[in-house]
This record gives sequence, structure tokens and C-alpha cells, in this order.
Amino acid sequence: MKRIPEFTVRRILHGVLSILLSTATLCASGCGTPPPSVPTATEWTLSEDLSIGSLDGADGQPAFGWVTNVVGTPDDGVVVKDAHGPRLLHFSSTGDFLHEIGGLGDGPGEFRGISGLAFLPNGGFLVRDPLKGLLFFGPDGTPISERRLPVDYVGDDPVAVSDGTVLIKKRGNSPPREERWLAGNYVFVRFHLETGAIDTLAPLEPYRQTGLYRAPFHPGYHIAWRSDGSFVHGAGSEDSLYLVEPNDTTILHLVHPPQRLPLPDWARREIEEHQSWLERRGNMSAPYYPEPPVELPSFERVLISSSDEVWVQRAIAADDGQVAYRMDVFDRRGTPVGHLSIPPGLEVFSVVGDRLWGVRKGEFDEEYVVRFKIIRDTTLSS
Repeated sequence: MKRIPEFTVRRILHGVLSILLSTATLCASGCGTPPPSVPTATEWTLSEDLSIGSLDGADGQPAFGWVTNVVGTPDDGVVVKDAHGPRLLHFSSTGDFLHEIGGLGDGPGEFRGISGLAFLPNGGFLVRDPLKGLLFFGPDGTPISERRLPVDYVGDDPVAVSDGTVLIKKRGNSPPREERWLAGNYVFVRFHLETGAIDTLAPLEPYRQTGLYRAPFHPGYHIAWRSDGSFVHGAGSEDSLYLVEPNDTTILHLVHPPQRLPLPDWARREIEEHQSWLERRGNMSAPYYPEPPVELPSFERVLISSSDEVWVQRAIAADDGQVAYRMDVFDRRGTPVGHLSIPPGLEVFSVVGDRLWGVRKGEFDEEYVVRFKIIRDTTLSS
């Protein structure tokens, strides 16, 4: 694996220091009042136009077990990852089932697990199997090829970029067991499909890993890749995101969000119940379970749209037994361009063109994959 030259590391550190000094200078001249969350951005709305799923598989509709990823396609279709299997289901723009991609097993085109899913520029699909490596499928779900990775990579949602590379998150050096929940770090690599070469990107500083057990409302760490090789990263326990350019030296600061919401009592009780459940299971890591946070995460989810916009989900209210969310949208350079409210109970997964895909639960906790049309109003919000 290639390592970053020392002079490149110095350039990265110099860029970070310059940003910090610039921010300090701006604050010295007037940071008494927080800025608006999305200044002069337009207010967008959503209109639902498709729902896929059912309670018991009636009327030809699938009954999903546990949807953990939804990837929209350019033709308004969708690929759904159902963790109960696991299985990958491809649906048309009208919600009709087309075919299953791959299947469970050890043979060609089969996988034991799915840790990542991406749509390829040629219309095919890329699946990351944590045991086998990278599996490539054609537009009709036919297995094309497999590529073993030379080292043990850990990561979700690899993204195939236009220059024939796959971008993957890799866990860095692990701290001692008793400190693992306190801090962790990741490095990021590019895997070149044609040559098999691997480039190591800039490693990030250790962050407080409060999402170790995927507990509700605990801040997590987020990474999202863009088609040009740049990526956005940040921890939900912090107040900002960073946009790293393809040359790994230019770091842009996305100021977001300006305020945090206190964690409501019902959310704290839910976290404590989750901790008790872990302890009853005899989880050996339970003694290192992090204390409940006092505030909701700065952001819950980071998505990259098909046009490389940055979509950031954050909490805007938490006083009625539920947390209300909205998406703030930034263009390629981090300039706010729009925001919209997320319907209650909707988990957003993918944005392609003017379509947003997500998952919501029904009356009996059955899951539905839903599609919304994004209506980009031209009226400036206050």
C-alpha cells in the first residue's frame, strides 16, 4: 500500500491550520450571534409518487424483512438491500420487480454478506462482500466479474467513480480494548480496478466514537464520496463537515449546523433501555458503553446526490415524542442551495436527479420503499 509522502502530510496540515486561523479571525471580528442554518437557500418540498412493499406479500408486492440500503438508478428505478437474506432486489420506475442481483452462497456472483452497494456508470452494480471483495453485475443482474482485495478492508457503500476507481473506508490502528469506545480513526483508500493499485488518502484525526453500538440518538461518524473522488466527512458529535478535494490537500469547511437540540427525556430513556438490553445479553463490551449524550447529533446522515450535491440531515425539533428532521442541501463548493422537511418516520437513503428514495414503516412495522419527487421552489426562505 502506498503511503502519503511527508511533504503531502505537511501540506494537509498547513491547509487545516490555515482554515482554523481564518475561522478564528472571522470569529474575532464578530461571532456573537449564530448564522442562519441555510442562508438564502430555497425552501423545497416533496411529493410522494411511488410506494413498494406490503405486510404479507399480497398483490405481488414484496414483504421486506429489514431494508438497510436503497440505491436509486438514473431511470427512476431502485435497488433495495434487504438484510434478511441478505438479498438485492431491483425494481423498475413503476415499482415492478425486475430481478434479484446475485444471491446467498459461495459460488460465482454469490455473496455471504453485503457491506456496500453502488450503481456503476455502465448501468451495472457493484457489491462489496466483506469476505470475497468486490462483485460486479450487469444491468440485468448477471454476474460479470469479481475482484479480491489484497488487504482486509472494512467499510460501507463503495462508490465507483468515473476514472475506474473504487473508494473505500478502512479502519485504522485500533486503540486498546478499554478505550475503543472513546476514540477511533479511519483511513481512506482508492482501489484502481484496471491495475489493482491502491492509493492511501489522508488519514483523519481520531474522533469520539459514540456510535459504537448503533444506539439510538448516539452521534455517529459519516463519510460520503463524490463522483470526482472528493469526499465529505465528519462526526455527528461535532458542529461541522469537511470537504476533501481529490488531491487530498485542499480541505473546505462546511459550517453546519449553528445550534444543537437538547436530548429529550424520552430519548435518554430509550438509550438507557438499549444499554440494559446489551447488558442482559452479556455483551462483554457493555462496561465501555458510552454515557448518553446531552444533545442530539449535529447531523444524522450525509448523502451525495447524483449531481454531487451534499445532503445533510439534521434534527430541528424534539418535543412531541418524535424527532423532526430536515435536509440541508449544499452545492459542489459547499454553498447552501436548498432545504426541505423530512416526512415523519421517513429514513432517507438516496437522491437521484429530482427523486428522493427512502424507507418508512407501516402500522405493524412492515417496511415500504418510497419515492418522492423533489419540488425545488424558487422562493427564498427566511
